[in-house]
Amino acid sequence: MKYVPALMSLDGELNALSHQFFSDNVMPLIRIVKDIKKEKGKASIIDDIEELIKSKPDNDFFITIPRNLNLSHKKLKKPVEAFYKNINSNRNFHRDILIRFAKYTNVIPVIEVNLDNYKAGDLADLKKSLSNISSRIAYMVEVKKLATIEAELFNLIGKKDFLIYNLENFSFEKASISREVKKIQSFQVQKGFKSIVIKQIYSELTFPKLPNRDIRINDVAYECIDFDYYDDFKKYFNYFGDTAGIRTNPIYSGGVSYPAYLTIEMDTFVHHGFRGIEKDPNSYETDLLVKYLKSDHWNNKLTPKHKTSCNGCSIINNFNGRIENPNNPTKWKTVTISHFIDTMDYKISNSIV
Repeated sequence: MKYVPALMSLDGELNALSHQFFSDNVMPLIRIVKDIKKEKGKASIIDDIEELIKSKPDNDFFITIPRNLNLSHKKLKKPVEAFYKNINSNRNFHRDILIRFAKYTNVIPVIEVNLDNYKAGDLADLKKSLSNISSRIAYMVEVKKLATIEAELFNLIGKKDFLIYNLENFSFEKASISREVKKIQSFQVQKGFKSIVIKQIYSELTFPKLPNRDIRINDVAYECIDFDYYDDFKKYFNYFGDTAGIRTNPIYSGGVSYPAYLTIEMDTFVHHGFRGIEKDPNSYETDLLVKYLKSDHWNNKLTPKHKTSCNGCSIINNFNGRIENPNNPTKWKTVTISHFIDTMDYKISNSIV
Protein backbone atom coordinates (compact mmCIF):
# COMPACT_ATOMS: atom_id res chain seq x y z
CA MET A 1 0.00 0.00 0.00
CA LYS A 2 1.24 3.48 -0.90
CA TYR A 3 -0.11 6.97 -0.23
CA VAL A 4 0.27 9.51 -3.05
CA PRO A 5 -0.33 13.09 -1.85
CA ALA A 6 -1.02 15.18 -4.97
CA LEU A 7 0.54 18.59 -4.39
CA MET A 8 1.16 21.72 -6.47
CA SER A 9 4.64 23.20 -6.78
CA LEU A 10 3.85 26.05 -4.39
CA ASP A 11 5.72 27.23 -1.30
CA GLY A 12 3.57 25.64 1.40
CA GLU A 13 3.46 22.30 -0.38
CA LEU A 14 7.19 22.14 -1.10
CA ASN A 15 8.07 23.26 2.43
CA ALA A 16 6.02 20.37 3.78
CA LEU A 17 7.70 17.83 1.50
CA SER A 18 11.15 19.20 2.31
CA HIS A 19 10.83 19.22 6.09
CA GLN A 20 8.50 16.30 6.80
CA PHE A 21 10.10 12.88 7.14
CA PHE A 22 8.15 10.06 5.48
CA SER A 23 8.84 6.42 4.78
CA ASP A 24 8.53 4.58 1.47
CA ASN A 25 4.81 4.24 2.27
CA VAL A 26 4.49 7.73 0.77
CA MET A 27 5.12 8.56 -2.91
CA PRO A 28 4.36 12.26 -3.46
CA LEU A 29 3.00 13.47 -6.79
CA ILE A 30 4.44 16.93 -7.45
CA ARG A 31 2.35 18.85 -9.98
CA ILE A 32 4.54 21.61 -11.43
CA VAL A 33 2.46 24.72 -12.11
CA LYS A 34 5.16 27.41 -12.01
CA ASP A 35 8.90 27.59 -12.41
CA ILE A 36 9.98 30.92 -10.90
CA LYS A 37 9.75 32.58 -7.51
CA LYS A 38 8.35 36.02 -6.84
CA GLU A 39 11.64 37.25 -5.35
CA LYS A 40 14.29 38.25 -7.87
CA GLY A 41 17.62 36.49 -7.68
CA LYS A 42 16.20 33.39 -6.02
CA ALA A 43 16.48 29.85 -7.36
CA SER A 44 13.56 28.69 -9.48
CA ILE A 45 10.83 26.42 -8.19
CA ILE A 46 12.15 23.67 -10.45
CA ASP A 47 15.59 24.07 -8.85
CA ASP A 48 13.95 23.74 -5.44
CA ILE A 49 12.14 20.56 -6.48
CA GLU A 50 15.37 19.10 -7.77
CA GLU A 51 17.11 19.82 -4.45
CA LEU A 52 14.17 18.25 -2.61
CA ILE A 53 14.45 15.06 -4.65
CA LYS A 54 18.21 14.88 -4.16
CA SER A 55 17.77 15.34 -0.40
CA LYS A 56 15.43 12.34 -0.15
CA PRO A 57 17.09 9.58 -2.20
CA ASP A 58 15.20 6.83 -0.37
CA ASN A 59 11.79 8.27 -1.31
CA ASP A 60 10.14 7.95 -4.71
CA PHE A 61 8.43 10.94 -6.33
CA PHE A 62 6.06 11.29 -9.27
CA ILE A 63 6.69 14.46 -11.29
CA THR A 64 4.12 15.87 -13.69
CA ILE A 65 2.94 19.04 -15.37
CA PRO A 66 -0.89 19.20 -15.26
CA ARG A 67 -2.15 19.65 -18.79
CA ASN A 68 -5.91 19.60 -18.16
CA LEU A 69 -6.51 22.10 -15.39
CA ASN A 70 -9.42 24.46 -15.92
CA LEU A 71 -7.44 27.66 -16.28
CA SER A 72 -10.11 29.99 -17.60
CA HIS A 73 -12.73 30.71 -14.92
CA LYS A 74 -10.53 32.71 -12.53
CA LYS A 75 -7.49 34.94 -12.72
CA LEU A 76 -4.33 32.89 -12.32
CA LYS A 77 -1.43 33.91 -10.16
CA LYS A 78 1.08 35.60 -12.48
CA PRO A 79 3.85 32.97 -12.21
CA VAL A 80 1.33 30.22 -13.01
CA GLU A 81 0.02 32.16 -16.00
CA ALA A 82 3.56 32.74 -17.30
CA PHE A 83 4.45 29.07 -16.85
CA TYR A 84 1.47 27.85 -18.85
CA LYS A 85 2.16 30.32 -21.62
CA ASN A 86 5.58 28.70 -21.98
CA ILE A 87 4.11 25.20 -21.83
CA ASN A 88 1.49 25.95 -24.48
CA SER A 89 3.79 27.87 -26.83
CA ASN A 90 6.87 25.65 -26.65
CA ARG A 91 6.29 21.91 -27.09
CA ASN A 92 9.83 21.09 -25.93
CA PHE A 93 9.48 23.00 -22.64
CA HIS A 94 7.22 20.31 -21.15
CA ARG A 95 9.43 17.51 -22.47
CA ASP A 96 12.66 19.09 -21.20
CA ILE A 97 11.32 19.44 -17.65
CA LEU A 98 10.33 15.76 -17.54
CA ILE A 99 13.71 14.71 -18.95
CA ARG A 100 15.49 16.81 -16.32
CA PHE A 101 13.80 14.90 -13.52
CA ALA A 102 13.70 11.47 -15.17
CA LYS A 103 17.47 11.11 -14.72
CA TYR A 104 16.95 10.61 -10.96
CA THR A 105 16.37 6.99 -10.00
CA ASN A 106 13.80 8.02 -7.36
CA VAL A 107 11.67 9.94 -9.86
CA ILE A 108 8.85 8.48 -11.93
CA PRO A 109 7.98 10.95 -14.71
CA VAL A 110 4.28 11.25 -15.46
CA ILE A 111 3.12 11.52 -19.05
CA GLU A 112 0.17 13.86 -19.29
CA VAL A 113 -1.19 15.42 -22.49
CA ASN A 114 -3.67 18.17 -23.25
CA LEU A 115 -6.84 16.26 -24.07
CA ASP A 116 -8.43 19.21 -25.88
CA ASN A 117 -5.95 18.91 -28.76
CA TYR A 118 -4.75 15.32 -28.32
CA LYS A 119 -3.81 13.33 -31.37
CA ALA A 120 -2.66 9.73 -31.63
CA GLY A 121 1.07 9.51 -31.04
CA ASP A 122 1.31 12.25 -28.39
CA LEU A 123 1.83 9.75 -25.57
CA ALA A 124 4.33 7.74 -27.58
CA ASP A 125 6.25 10.89 -28.44
CA LEU A 126 6.81 11.72 -24.77
CA LYS A 127 7.54 8.10 -23.86
CA LYS A 128 10.22 7.91 -26.57
CA SER A 129 12.01 10.86 -24.94
CA LEU A 130 11.84 9.28 -21.48
CA SER A 131 12.17 5.53 -21.92
CA ASN A 132 15.94 5.54 -22.39
CA ILE A 133 16.34 7.58 -19.18
CA SER A 134 13.72 6.17 -16.82
CA SER A 135 12.80 2.50 -16.36
CA ARG A 136 9.46 3.49 -14.79
CA ILE A 137 6.88 5.78 -16.35
CA ALA A 138 3.44 6.86 -15.13
CA TYR A 139 0.46 7.90 -17.24
CA MET A 140 -2.21 10.31 -16.04
CA VAL A 141 -5.83 9.50 -16.88
CA GLU A 142 -8.45 12.18 -16.26
CA VAL A 143 -11.86 11.06 -15.02
CA LYS A 144 -14.42 10.58 -17.83
CA LYS A 145 -11.66 11.02 -20.44
CA LEU A 146 -10.15 7.53 -20.68
CA ALA A 147 -11.69 6.91 -24.10
CA THR A 148 -9.69 9.80 -25.60
CA ILE A 149 -6.31 8.12 -25.02
CA GLU A 150 -7.36 4.53 -24.32
CA ALA A 151 -6.03 2.83 -27.46
CA GLU A 152 -2.60 4.44 -27.33
CA LEU A 153 -2.26 4.25 -23.54
CA PHE A 154 -2.91 0.52 -23.24
CA ASN A 155 -0.56 -0.19 -26.12
CA LEU A 156 2.31 1.69 -24.41
CA ILE A 157 1.95 0.96 -20.69
CA GLY A 158 4.19 -1.79 -19.34
CA LYS A 159 4.60 -3.97 -16.27
CA LYS A 160 6.94 -1.54 -14.47
CA ASP A 161 4.69 1.44 -15.16
CA PHE A 162 1.92 3.21 -13.24
CA LEU A 163 -1.51 4.46 -14.23
CA ILE A 164 -2.76 7.43 -12.18
CA TYR A 165 -6.52 7.95 -12.32
CA ASN A 166 -7.55 11.49 -11.38
CA LEU A 167 -11.03 11.02 -9.90
CA GLU A 168 -11.32 14.73 -8.98
CA ASN A 169 -14.29 14.87 -6.57
CA PHE A 170 -16.46 12.24 -8.26
CA SER A 171 -17.69 8.95 -6.81
CA PHE A 172 -16.77 5.45 -7.91
CA GLU A 173 -20.50 4.69 -7.99
CA LYS A 174 -21.24 6.93 -11.00
CA ALA A 175 -22.01 4.66 -13.97
CA SER A 176 -19.63 6.31 -16.47
CA ILE A 177 -16.78 6.19 -13.96
CA SER A 178 -17.54 2.59 -12.99
CA ARG A 179 -17.16 1.62 -16.67
CA GLU A 180 -13.81 3.39 -16.89
CA VAL A 181 -12.52 1.75 -13.73
CA LYS A 182 -13.54 -1.71 -14.96
CA LYS A 183 -11.62 -1.10 -18.20
CA ILE A 184 -8.54 -0.09 -16.22
CA GLN A 185 -8.84 -3.22 -14.07
CA SER A 186 -9.20 -5.42 -17.14
CA PHE A 187 -6.11 -3.99 -18.81
CA GLN A 188 -4.18 -4.16 -15.55
CA VAL A 189 -4.73 -7.92 -15.44
CA GLN A 190 -3.26 -8.16 -18.94
CA LYS A 191 -0.38 -5.70 -18.59
CA GLY A 192 0.57 -5.92 -14.89
CA PHE A 193 1.05 -2.20 -14.18
CA LYS A 194 0.33 -0.59 -10.79
CA SER A 195 -2.80 1.55 -10.53
CA ILE A 196 -3.25 4.69 -8.43
CA VAL A 197 -6.33 6.79 -7.79
CA ILE A 198 -6.18 10.38 -6.53
CA LYS A 199 -9.20 12.32 -5.34
CA GLN A 200 -10.22 15.68 -3.93
CA ILE A 201 -12.26 14.29 -1.02
CA TYR A 202 -13.72 17.69 -0.04
CA SER A 203 -16.70 19.12 -1.88
CA GLU A 204 -18.06 22.54 -0.92
CA LEU A 205 -16.38 22.35 2.49
CA THR A 206 -16.46 26.09 2.98
CA PHE A 207 -15.16 28.25 5.82
CA PRO A 208 -18.45 28.71 7.75
CA LYS A 209 -19.01 24.94 7.89
CA LEU A 210 -15.90 24.24 10.01
CA PRO A 211 -17.18 23.60 13.58
CA ASN A 212 -14.03 24.33 15.65
CA ARG A 213 -13.89 20.69 16.81
CA ASP A 214 -14.29 17.19 15.34
CA ILE A 215 -16.65 16.98 12.39
CA ARG A 216 -19.63 14.83 13.40
CA ILE A 217 -22.30 13.05 11.42
CA ASN A 218 -24.92 15.73 12.15
CA ASP A 219 -22.63 18.59 11.09
CA VAL A 220 -23.20 20.15 7.67
CA ALA A 221 -19.47 19.69 7.02
CA TYR A 222 -19.81 15.91 7.34
CA GLU A 223 -21.59 15.62 3.99
CA CYS A 224 -18.77 17.58 2.37
CA ILE A 225 -16.15 14.89 3.03
CA ASP A 226 -15.98 11.55 1.21
CA PHE A 227 -15.08 9.32 4.17
CA ASP A 228 -15.92 6.18 2.15
CA TYR A 229 -13.08 6.84 -0.29
CA TYR A 230 -10.44 5.32 1.99
CA ASP A 231 -12.25 1.98 1.97
CA ASP A 232 -13.68 2.07 -1.54
CA PHE A 233 -10.41 2.63 -3.44
CA LYS A 234 -9.09 -0.76 -2.31
CA LYS A 235 -11.69 -2.52 -4.45
CA TYR A 236 -10.28 -0.99 -7.62
CA PHE A 237 -6.73 0.37 -7.24
CA ASN A 238 -3.37 -0.60 -5.73
CA TYR A 239 -2.51 2.81 -4.24
CA PHE A 240 -4.44 5.92 -3.25
CA GLY A 241 -3.91 9.64 -2.93
CA ASP A 242 -5.64 12.91 -2.05
CA THR A 243 -4.75 16.58 -1.66
CA ALA A 244 -3.37 16.14 1.88
CA GLY A 245 -5.99 18.30 3.56
CA ILE A 246 -5.96 21.13 1.00
CA ARG A 247 -9.58 22.04 0.23
CA THR A 248 -9.24 24.31 -2.80
CA ASN A 249 -7.06 24.78 -5.86
CA PRO A 250 -4.40 27.29 -4.74
CA ILE A 251 -3.21 28.60 -8.12
CA TYR A 252 -5.61 31.52 -8.51
CA SER A 253 -5.02 35.10 -7.38
CA GLY A 254 -7.18 37.41 -5.32
CA GLY A 255 -9.64 36.60 -2.59
CA VAL A 256 -9.94 37.54 1.06
CA SER A 257 -8.43 35.90 4.11
CA TYR A 258 -10.29 32.96 5.63
CA PRO A 259 -8.06 31.67 8.45
CA ALA A 260 -8.82 27.95 8.75
CA TYR A 261 -7.21 24.64 9.62
CA LEU A 262 -8.41 21.15 8.68
CA THR A 263 -6.79 18.06 10.17
CA ILE A 264 -7.37 14.33 10.69
CA GLU A 265 -7.08 11.84 13.54
CA MET A 266 -4.33 9.24 13.59
CA ASP A 267 -6.31 6.07 14.27
CA THR A 268 -9.51 7.00 12.43
CA PHE A 269 -10.55 9.17 9.50
CA VAL A 270 -12.41 11.65 11.70
CA HIS A 271 -11.63 15.21 10.64
CA HIS A 272 -11.35 18.28 12.86
CA GLY A 273 -12.00 21.71 11.37
CA PHE A 274 -11.15 25.09 12.90
CA ARG A 275 -11.65 28.66 11.75
CA GLY A 276 -10.59 32.12 12.78
CA ILE A 277 -12.42 35.33 11.92
CA GLU A 278 -13.51 35.88 8.34
CA LYS A 279 -11.49 38.54 6.47
CA ASP A 280 -9.22 39.06 9.49
CA PRO A 281 -5.67 37.93 8.58
CA ASN A 282 -4.51 38.52 12.16
CA SER A 283 -7.00 36.01 13.53
CA TYR A 284 -4.70 33.11 12.65
CA GLU A 285 -2.92 34.14 15.86
CA THR A 286 -5.68 35.70 17.94
CA ASP A 287 -8.44 33.17 17.26
CA LEU A 288 -7.50 30.10 15.17
CA LEU A 289 -4.32 29.20 17.03
CA VAL A 290 -5.96 29.76 20.43
CA LYS A 291 -8.86 27.45 19.52
CA TYR A 292 -6.60 24.75 18.18
CA LEU A 293 -4.24 24.73 21.18
CA LYS A 294 -7.27 24.19 23.43
CA SER A 295 -8.76 21.48 21.20
CA ASP A 296 -9.31 17.80 21.87
CA HIS A 297 -7.33 17.02 18.73
CA TRP A 298 -4.18 18.81 19.88
CA ASN A 299 -4.38 17.73 23.51
CA ASN A 300 -5.75 14.17 23.30
CA LYS A 301 -5.71 12.75 19.75
CA LEU A 302 -2.05 13.24 18.87
CA THR A 303 0.57 10.95 20.41
CA PRO A 304 3.87 12.32 21.77
CA LYS A 305 5.66 10.33 19.05
CA HIS A 306 3.60 12.03 16.35
CA LYS A 307 4.21 15.48 17.82
CA THR A 308 7.94 14.72 17.67
CA SER A 309 7.95 13.38 14.10
CA CYS A 310 5.42 15.77 12.56
CA ASN A 311 6.85 18.94 11.06
CA GLY A 312 3.39 20.52 11.31
CA CYS A 313 3.27 20.00 15.08
CA SER A 314 6.72 21.58 15.38
CA ILE A 315 5.43 24.63 13.53
CA ILE A 316 2.37 24.82 15.82
CA ASN A 317 4.72 24.83 18.82
CA ASN A 318 6.77 27.54 17.12
CA PHE A 319 3.59 29.56 16.55
CA ASN A 320 2.76 29.22 20.22
CA GLY A 321 6.23 30.34 21.24
CA ARG A 322 6.19 33.14 18.61
CA ILE A 323 9.32 31.63 17.05
CA GLU A 324 7.43 31.67 13.75
CA ASN A 325 4.74 34.11 12.64
CA PRO A 326 1.28 32.56 13.31
CA ASN A 327 -0.36 34.91 10.79
CA ASN A 328 1.38 33.32 7.80
CA PRO A 329 -1.22 31.42 5.70
CA THR A 330 1.49 29.54 3.79
CA LYS A 331 2.84 28.16 7.06
CA TRP A 332 -0.62 26.91 8.01
CA LYS A 333 -0.81 25.12 4.66
CA THR A 334 2.55 23.49 5.47
CA VAL A 335 1.15 22.44 8.87
CA THR A 336 -1.89 20.83 7.20
CA ILE A 337 0.08 18.89 4.60
CA SER A 338 2.82 17.78 7.01
CA HIS A 339 0.24 16.39 9.42
CA PHE A 340 -1.62 14.53 6.67
CA ILE A 341 1.55 12.95 5.29
CA ASP A 342 2.79 11.84 8.71
CA THR A 343 -0.66 10.53 9.66
CA MET A 344 -1.18 8.59 6.42
CA ASP A 345 2.30 7.12 6.77
CA TYR A 346 1.29 5.97 10.26
CA LYS A 347 -2.06 4.58 9.02
CA ILE A 348 -0.37 2.43 6.36
CA SER A 349 2.31 1.17 8.77
CA ASN A 350 -0.42 0.16 11.24
CA SER A 351 -2.82 -1.31 8.64
CA ILE A 352 -5.48 1.33 9.35
CA VAL A 353 -5.81 1.91 5.62
